[in-house]
Amino acid sequence: MKMVCKVSMRSMWIIIIAVALGALAVFAVACGDDDGSGPKMKATLKDFSIALDRGDLAAGKVAITAKNEGKEKHELIALRTDLPMDKFPVVDGKVDENKLEGTDEIDALDPGKSETKTFDLPAGRYVFYCNQPKHYEQGMRTELIVR
Repeated sequence: MKMVCKVSMRSMWIIIIAVALGALAVFAVACGDDDGSGPKMKATLKDFSIALDRGDLAAGKVAITAKNEGKEKHELIALRTDLPMDKFPVVDGKVDENKLEGTDEIDALDPGKSETKTFDLPAGRYVFYCNQPKHYEQGMRTELIVR
């Protein structure tokens, strides 16, 4: 006895599309973080500290969300450097960014506000700091290793 399975051309295309979409979904999850969108990092800004939720990170693009939990305005600046984080050039209570190269930042945030920005971080050692007047000197800095 011979069995013949007849599938219409329309059904065949629906099956092909469903298999292709399933493969794309698996690929997207395998290539990114849990939601398929890539690495993320949180930075909590307080009076007067910065806490990152990671100590190291793979090189490349990362979405950084900075949240100001302090009572003053704070910003988040990333600088790739070999300088010790307490040895930056300071003029009038602020880091002299004209003497440093390669910074990226999230501009000053009012208390309670947050912002997300994508940073492109090549491998190296980074210092994240706030450059509002006297904040760097009051210890608002931390480091991150990007591999």
